[in-house]
Amino acid sequence: MKTAILYLAGEKHCPLTIPFTAAEDGTDAVNWVLDRPDFLEQAICRYGAERPDLLVLEDSGEARGLAAGLARRLGGSCLFQVRELWREESGLLARRGAYNSNLQAVYRLRTPAVVTVAGRGAPGTETLENAAGILAAGRGIGGKQNFQRLAACAAALGAQAGATRPAVMNTWAEMERLIGQSGHQVSPRWMVTVGASGSGPFLAGVRAERLAAVDNDPNAMIFWNADLGIQADAGAFLDALEKELSGT
Repeated sequence: MKTAILYLAGEKHCPLTIPFTAAEDGTDAVNWVLDRPDFLEQAICRYGAERPDLLVLEDSGEARGLAAGLARRLGGSCLFQVRELWREESGLLARRGAYNSNLQAVYRLRTPAVVTVAGRGAPGTETLENAAGILAAGRGIGGKQNFQRLAACAAALGAQAGATRPAVMNTWAEMERLIGQSGHQVSPRWMVTVGASGSGPFLAGVRAERLAAVDNDPNAMIFWNADLGIQADAGAFLDALEKELSGT
């Protein structure tokens, strides 16, 4: 599948990761850098010369407007905040959040398809979006002190600390740590949630290769989505983790 990745000149961008489930699907990609002010006309001219099946932009308000205009002019389809792409005999499929991100919906895209995806952070820096590992605190973390302990453990592991909306709204964690529908969209190699119940808006922002969950409620929804579940109090888990990291 021929893919074009569109960058808008004048903005800071890092290389976008196309969320194909099979890595080889994203190898035939070309980069288009579009200059202001006529992004749309430039993109249409480039399309006429190269005819990609898929056009990808980093999700933003301006990019969404361009994506919608491109799809309309090219007679294709448009979808925002795509989390996953794959091909079947029936064509190109995409997954994204639906119904206030309480569900994950699958869409069949008509080509040429124009989609937006989450960015991955500035080159050479690690953020929640491009972190290899994440420790994420939920309401069950119990307070700001425990979140700070979790953040210190994350740093010792070379990971990032994240939080659910209840942890942020209680001011235990900073807003920039928010993961979920209205926060960061993350796709780490591994993620451990501590005291997070597993609500739909939170899980809509999570696409971890391996997910472990720690919660003292055996019926917590997060266990249904985790590869590994640990029934434990957040404080006791942090005690054990700190002891392991200190080597004592």
